[in-house]
Order: sequence, then structure tokens, then C-alpha cells
Amino acid sequence: MDSVSSYRLGFVLSLVRRRQYGLTEIVPPITSRSRSHRRLASRLSGSISLYSDYGLLIFLPSNRNPCRNKQKMEEQVEMVGRAFVEHYYHLFDTDRSSLASLYHQSSMLTFEGQKLQGGDNICSKINQLPFDKCHHLISTIDSQPSSFAGGIVVFVSGSLRLADEDHPLRFSQMFHLIPTPQGSFYVQNDIFRLNYG
Repeated sequence: MDSVSSYRLGFVLSLVRRRQYGLTEIVPPITSRSRSHRRLASRLSGSISLYSDYGLLIFLPSNRNPCRNKQKMEEQVEMVGRAFVEHYYHLFDTDRSSLASLYHQSSMLTFEGQKLQGGDNICSKINQLPFDKCHHLISTIDSQPSSFAGGIVVFVSGSLRLADEDHPLRFSQMFHLIPTPQGSFYVQNDIFRLNYG
């Protein structure tokens, strides 16, 4: 995969400026091709749009009022977490191999207790799961800024519906998103568990 394709397939958040608690402005605008992303954009004072069919760009206004900085940052973290979750599971359900662009060689995955490290090993595990088609139904998304500057922890609960199964499987998954010097995010930590009982 060339560098341009990798850039477009990644979850792209082009950060113009970072403050102590995270994101402030993200550029440039591109026309959105997704209704759900436009609905999300309508709740922001900025805008949101797609890079190709994969990478996601989010535009947020800078906040120069220190009294509102914490509240605005919490809102931005929640919005980024939700946008990432929608993007991640859309790729998982429709083009699983494209998830490779979201992991680095330092990334770690714990999948049902099995520990894997490195983007290649993680993507090999994901691509070798014993089902071809699936659909994720998300119930809850909780996001927090992490102690790593600009990092975000995202916790997801939901259900996984497989093509040949009558009953969906309940699951929980945690992501630790880390910003890169180039302005994108990658998944540093990923923990997945099915919920039984």
C-alpha cells in the first residue's frame, strides 16, 4: 500500500494545534458523503467530512476562553470517540483488511485473553476470525482523555450479529487512541471481550 492510500485509509484527524487537554482545530474541509457524519456535524459549531470512503476529518473551533476549556474538551473527546467507533466498526463490517491502517508496530491487542503485538499480527488475527460477514450494533460509547497528551480512551459495548447465528453476541471493547506527529491517530491499545451470561 502506498503512502497516499495508507493516509486515506487511516482514521485521519489532521491536528493544527494541540493544547494540554487535546484537540482545538482540525483542517481542511472536504464534502461529506455520509448522512450519519453530516448529522454529527450539525451538532458541532465546526463541520465534519470524509476522506475518500475511509479516513475521517473533523473540524473543531479553537477555544480561547479558559473558563470553558474543560467543558469544550470533554465534548470534543466524546465527539472524536463516537466518530472513531463509527469509522472502526464500519470498516470491520465492510472491509476488514482496511483496519491495518489504524494500527502501528507498537500497537497491542488482547482478544479474548490472547495477547498480540504489532500491526501485522493484530491484523492477521482480525482477518482470520472464523466468520466472513458480521454486523456490529453499538449500545454505549464512553470516552476520556488519557494521560498521554492528546490521547483518548474509548470504551464500547454492543452486540455482534453473525450471518449464520440467530442470536447476537454481546461484547465490550476498549481502544487507546494516540496522536501522531503527522496529525493522525492510531490504536495503541485494543482489548476485546465477549460478554457471557
